[in-house]
Amino acid sequence: MLSASPVMVPQPFPVEDLVAAAIETHRAAWAEFSAVAKATAKARFRSKGEARRHAAADVYDVATDTLVRTPLTSMADLRAFAGYVAGLQAYGPRSFPEPYQLHVWHLADAMEAMAEALDRLTSTDASPCPTAH
Repeated sequence: MLSASPVMVPQPFPVEDLVAAAIETHRAAWAEFSAVAKATAKARFRSKGEARRHAAADVYDVATDTLVRTPLTSMADLRAFAGYVAGLQAYGPRSFPEPYQLHVWHLADAMEAMAEALDRLTSTDASPCPTAH
């Protein structure tokens, strides 16, 4: 049976640690989405849970978009962000109804953000990081 709890909505991040806040918001959104998707897949009448699953997926997508666009302003931010993104699955277990934690386009955005931050944080000259665009 699906719970009646509301879908978690990402909150504004505190200015002092945007990366940690984005990671925690993303983890919470994934946990909610994962729980709702699993409950929907096991429900006798799946259609009753589809609206909630779609709402949780939408919140998760917003949290993921926010995560990959979070400014990386220090090497500590870069390390935390890279470590977290590296641990996400591009494809989940076959038995899980939603086969991703991170879409390819989000991974590409994350990699670009890391490259730009690394260039900005370690470069002594003003030459920009080359991109594939």
